[in-house]
Amino acid sequence: MARTRILRKKMIEILEREGDMTGGDMKHHLDNELRWGGGSINAVVMLLRRNGEVEKKGMEIYNNKAKRHRQIIWGLKE
Repeated sequence: MARTRILRKKMIEILEREGDMTGGDMKHHLDNELRWGGGSINAVVMLLRRNGEVEKKGMEIYNNKAKRHRQIIWGLKE
């Protein structure tokens, strides 16, 4: 429980400092700033989804030859 609270506070700090970002970017920042890291991408995105201060801002879509990659952009609520 305490780890989740620490991660949520750190996510808010990172979004205030860096601005809107994807879940992968958030995981990268958490891994660099916390000794134990942010966990898996799925865990980081689930924490972003359940945080009341964070909302979806948009979506990035990358088209490759055979694949399409979609990433949600997360940011603080206005």
